[in-house]
Amino acid sequence: MKKLLFAMITVLNIAAVCAAPENKAEIVLDTCRNRGGWSFFNGGEFPGAQGGMKIDSTSNKVMVWFDFTKGGKYVAVSPRTKLPEETVSVDLVLNADRETSINYRIIDKNGRYFQGRSSVLKAGKNKISMSTSGPWSGIWGGKSKAKAPIAPKGIHILMTDAKNKTGKVIIESCVAITKKLPAQRFAGKDSSFSGSGWHFTSKWIPGAAGPILCLDAENSGGGPLNLAISFPEMARNTVQRFVIPAEPARQTFMYAPPLKDGGNINNIYKIKAVFTDKDGNSINRIFALKGSNAVAQTFGNPVNSKDIKSLPFGFCSHFSYGRSGAFAGWRNYEKLIKLASAAGFKWVRDGCRIIKDKNGNYQADPYDLGWMKYAKDNGIDTILVISMSAKEKLPEFLKRVTATVRDTKGLVNVFELGNEPNNFGDWRKSYGGTWNGKEKDNSTSKWVLAHLKYTNAAADLIKKLRSGATVIGTGACAPTNIRYLNAGLTKNVDGLVEHPYGFSLPAEKVPYGLNLAKRDGIAVGDKNNTFAGLIKSYHEHCKRTGKDRSLWLTEFGFSTYWFNGKNEKGMYLGYSEDAQATYLVRRFMEGFTLPVSVACVYDLLDDYSSTQFNAEANFGIIRHDYTPKPSYLAIQRMNSFLNGYKFNKGIQLKIESQPLHRACKRGTLIHDWDKATIASGNEVRAYGFSGEGKNPMLAVWSALPYCREFYDRVCTIRVKGMKQYTSKPVGIDIVTGVSFDIPVKVDGNDLVFENLILKDHPIMIKLFQ
Repeated sequence: MKKLLFAMITVLNIAAVCAAPENKAEIVLDTCRNRGGWSFFNGGEFPGAQGGMKIDSTSNKVMVWFDFTKGGKYVAVSPRTKLPEETVSVDLVLNADRETSINYRIIDKNGRYFQGRSSVLKAGKNKISMSTSGPWSGIWGGKSKAKAPIAPKGIHILMTDAKNKTGKVIIESCVAITKKLPAQRFAGKDSSFSGSGWHFTSKWIPGAAGPILCLDAENSGGGPLNLAISFPEMARNTVQRFVIPAEPARQTFMYAPPLKDGGNINNIYKIKAVFTDKDGNSINRIFALKGSNAVAQTFGNPVNSKDIKSLPFGFCSHFSYGRSGAFAGWRNYEKLIKLASAAGFKWVRDGCRIIKDKNGNYQADPYDLGWMKYAKDNGIDTILVISMSAKEKLPEFLKRVTATVRDTKGLVNVFELGNEPNNFGDWRKSYGGTWNGKEKDNSTSKWVLAHLKYTNAAADLIKKLRSGATVIGTGACAPTNIRYLNAGLTKNVDGLVEHPYGFSLPAEKVPYGLNLAKRDGIAVGDKNNTFAGLIKSYHEHCKRTGKDRSLWLTEFGFSTYWFNGKNEKGMYLGYSEDAQATYLVRRFMEGFTLPVSVACVYDLLDDYSSTQFNAEANFGIIRHDYTPKPSYLAIQRMNSFLNGYKFNKGIQLKIESQPLHRACKRGTLIHDWDKATIASGNEVRAYGFSGEGKNPMLAVWSALPYCREFYDRVCTIRVKGMKQYTSKPVGIDIVTGVSFDIPVKVDGNDLVFENLILKDHPIMIKLFQ
């Protein structure tokens, strides 16, 4: 395994590194910290010379050693970086251990060599300038007879035979002086920050191979620091590690990002630096390097709901009854709606209190009308739940419905009839029956039929009061919803309501499927318990009963609660916050590719003060103290990505390979879910999206259960007929926002992402022409 580089950092001569002659520009050719940036050769035309390169253990700079005791005339080193156009000279700071003879050669674009005149380095530090205009002691080779270099492209630095036959020369700096600064393909912002007794100032300076981070460190009482600088990659990040000693008090060092093939101008590289002191305290900084063709929208920068025309993503809230006690946090609805709007949500799902005035007339609570208006003003539409109770007589219920529809005109156009009648509203208690509506003889429970009567009456009334309104309902579990259809759901119910909680399953799975038909008495879903199969099954059942209704997923979510030895028997699993973010994005993204009208995460804010061992208290994507969980930021990024996009079946994706190590393959997820076995999905998911005037993009992830045990998996994806998108693509981790370059090749008319590496999170691949 290649050793990590731990290096002492020495003071650089700032005048030599950061100052150019008047009316000229200085460009760093190499930071001189990595011998991979240099070539060495031993003057083979004069046999006998020995030598080589290594990193000096004290200065952490490239050191050249030579030995002419057995013959030879010279050894030479050359920076691998091409000289910038219009280079006037190459200036170096060289530190020789003894007096040493030196020379140089300039190579131009025609391959012609121009050798300078010898000079002598004194023992110690020397500043030397090697002019590209001579004078020359020799000229040869190439495709021309030019007497002066034409567009110099390279330089050889020669240590030559002299009175000292052996020696060492450390190259402390190597810069090109040019007539003008070339157009910059990348840009970064300068900054300053402090911590652990140190003050740091960062500055991006021009480099021939790309910008270089120049970091000045000033000690004001701190101890030594370890520094790790991480460059984002598709696979393992490239990390350079350093040791910053406590002395001297002021130190400067340079970091050259490893921009492969000149870097990707479509990308914004988020380079992470972590400074850690002896006590484990750390300073974390992100140095962003932006390509000249990079646009903020590409990377999921937040887009406010008001600036998003349409997206089928929403959140559940408790604004209506959350005003005190366990739900008191919801009272600050302005703050929460602002947070939701900043995340790009287009829908909120909640209820409305209907109160009686002194004359016994029903009217909507002004408080609820207030939050609805505030949501609308912030670009968010409301799905309004009209509560339904078996204890309320049908005529009184319809009076409430009338008041709700009347008083919310201009604020609400989607009405949801009831909420999980198998759990709420006393329907089972009042009429009897099972949770899924199946009796022993497979007849439908009485509570379902009673609830259906109220649903049909309310839907018919709403359409009379406001014909353009959208009415959605049922809202029980999947097999019960199909029973509503079979029992005669009115056609005035435009859409069915489904709450596809996975409970303890990954995002692509639900605890419904053909393997549970015996339990439910209704065949719903598919044989693999997939979320996609459930959606398809709904539409098939709707068509069989006379109307292909829309489908509204008004609740789903993943709780981040903890087990404590007493709460392990429930249906819900406690997910890590990172797993919650991953699964929410995977579920939202898959739903975006399916015939789903709206999907709402349950819920925006943790209830019950985020009590750690309570499942119901941890479904939020924002904690009770209003700080965002990773899921909030991930959904915010996802909404930005998909703004203006739609799923495009016309983008033909073929997963050509998706190998898995035998230890990575998952079999059974749950051995006994109501006497049925639910198996894992081991596949890779890939979908294409397009938008008017926008470049297409791909969403790719592994459908394996979230796992941090293994680093990654690999797949190869072919995108048919899109050879025109040959500019370097960018991959973005939807959960973290970190972007990285992704290699792609053209095969005929297709793009091929060969050995694409997938880690824990879904990635978005941006394509460019």
